[in-house]
Amino acid sequence: MNYFNRNRLITIVLIALMVVNVVALLTIASHTRLFGGERPRIEDRTRRGGDNFTERENRFSRGMRSNLNLSEAQESRMEELRSINHTKIKPIMSSMDTLRRELNEAMGSREIDEIKIRSLNDEMVNLDRQIRENLFEFNMEVRGLLDEEQLDKYLEMHKRSRNRDGFRRGRGERTNMIKSIY
Repeated sequence: MNYFNRNRLITIVLIALMVVNVVALLTIASHTRLFGGERPRIEDRTRRGGDNFTERENRFSRGMRSNLNLSEAQESRMEELRSINHTKIKPIMSSMDTLRRELNEAMGSREIDEIKIRSLNDEMVNLDRQIRENLFEFNMEVRGLLDEEQLDKYLEMHKRSRNRDGFRRGRGERTNMIKSIY
């Protein structure tokens, strides 16, 4: 093989490698939002296979039982309150998931429908208010069940929960308002 044939072969191989790289980059780019591809969707709690809200409630109930030394009557009433709370808040949370998904889709479209976005946002604000009011009522009922020692422990549990789920330690800034309330 002479010098020119070898260089031609190397050139062809290099061009083929460049074509493969360009095709790979275009494939990757086509799956990004920049080139019109869709981002992977964040699934709501109803499609994840588990009910995150129920899991949190179960953790809460176990923590209350083990940390507060509840009497049988207190434990029974606590479960009753938890069940009532779950019944009230589950449909609200489901509606919140639906609205959040609709708002994300509306915000992600090229043409912004400002009226629709404002309407969805207003609905989410109303649902958030309902969630917070329900949470307040639930906490007031729980506090009413506890004696002074149990209340102190409950408040400490509440403080630790806030630090873990919604506040940056040391700064007191909220990082995820919605997550911290359910």
